[in-house]
Amino acid sequence: MHFCREKKETMVIEDCEFGNIEVKSDGRIRRYGLKIVGGVLQMQMPEYGDIQSLRLFLDKNREWVREKLKKVKLKKVLLYGPDYDFQSCAFTILWKEYGRQRIVGSLNLDEKKLTIYYPNGYDLYSLKSQTTIKSIIENAMMVAARKILPSWLMEVSRRIGIAYKECQIRKMRSRWGSCSSAASVHLSCMMLLLPAELIEFVMIHELCHIKEMNHGPNFHRLVNQLLDGKEKYYEREMKKYSTKL
Repeated sequence: MHFCREKKETMVIEDCEFGNIEVKSDGRIRRYGLKIVGGVLQMQMPEYGDIQSLRLFLDKNREWVREKLKKVKLKKVLLYGPDYDFQSCAFTILWKEYGRQRIVGSLNLDEKKLTIYYPNGYDLYSLKSQTTIKSIIENAMMVAARKILPSWLMEVSRRIGIAYKECQIRKMRSRWGSCSSAASVHLSCMMLLLPAELIEFVMIHELCHIKEMNHGPNFHRLVNQLLDGKEKYYEREMKKYSTKL
């Protein structure tokens, strides 16, 4: 299975003073911008913008960033490349140079491996490359999740004795899963970033909503019972992970 897609979303540039900076660019952004969100330095660039103008904007606002950073500890932004520490229960990433002119990915779920091929001497850390690589990984996550998660949910459902009508896999970026009043369970492909025990925790959580469509005492009592009294433990562990790459 091969993927190659270039779409403007979140990109990364390197700066000698502030390190890696997230750059967001799409048709809705009208001007260059700069902010710190959750300890991450972010910039905004219009879809028609260019890197040189972006860097000039940053240079004009360096003193503002320095003042802000006196109060906020800047978190490291990861770059997608051979040193990228990717953790997934579905596959690992193998980086290989090759002789063609574009970046592509090849997913082999039997070997639990996503191979990302990039041209010899290619700048993996350019905006274009980083956007392409992120898209390749996300698409591979979706393919893997559609193959792995539905049967896993069925197994958990049978084990705890709560039936559901259907399972849908989605690219949800703000939640791990959801459950509708029609007993349809929706799971994020990003669940594959979690350890196995937390994947099952999310599944049990969503299946319990079939019995209790709220987060009231009866719901938590049921979840806790099915988790042998470890619901709070799993909730704490979930805070260590993000639904985003």
